Amino acid sequence: MYIETATKNETGASLLVEVDFKWLMAGQGLRIDLSRFRSDAVYAANLISLALGSESFALRECAAFLQAQSRT
Repeated sequence: MYIETATKNETGASLLVEVDFKWLMAGQGLRIDLSRFRSDAVYAANLISLALGSESFALRECAAFLQAQSRT
């Protein structure tokens, strides 16, 4: 039961970070297709790379979290 709860919490956290990422990127003038972001690793990697170079601290943090998550 604990593992189920942890998995649900991690999934929820990931979803929140993805949504934050989408809106933070929109603030930079870039639209993100979340369906494609989740299914196309190259698309996601390019966007994360772009975000890591942003002046926005919050966007860089989201990108770093998503990058680390994609490696696990």
